[in-house]
Amino acid sequence: FLIGGLWHGAAWTFVIWGALHGLGLSANHAWDSLRRRWRLKPRQTWWSKGLAMLATFHFVCLTWIVFRAESWSHTTEILRRLGAMQFSAANLALPVLSILLAGYLTHWMPNIAFARIRSAWSWLPSPAQAALIISVALGLYYLAGAEAQFIYGNF
Repeated sequence: FLIGGLWHGAAWTFVIWGALHGLGLSANHAWDSLRRRWRLKPRQTWWSKGLAMLATFHFVCLTWIVFRAESWSHTTEILRRLGAMQFSAANLALPVLSILLAGYLTHWMPNIAFARIRSAWSWLPSPAQAALIISVALGLYYLAGAEAQFIYGNF
């Protein structure tokens, strides 16, 4: 994993990022080994799976801070602000926040709503479907703003 970190670039942040992923995987394997040794059944409850996913997600997000930081001092500053809950204004434009909110709300829609939307979509004539798809694509294109720098472009 250290080599995997170095593959991304010759900086200590990448090495630390690789080491953290290696430690996370080692902790997972150690837990599985202990569970088997103590003959504990893996928890298959919805809350234990959810907790495991939540822990993994947050671990990976925290390691991405190390990965994307310009330096170790930058990493510690971000982590310090997270720990102190000191946030500056989000740099997301209102259209982006609107799209994120719409996506979040659709996550909580009941299944019957998706069935109704699918049914309504299938009844639309093909030209209307094409017009809607093109409108959404153009809207996203114009809302996109500046291009994000390709992080592997310097290799």
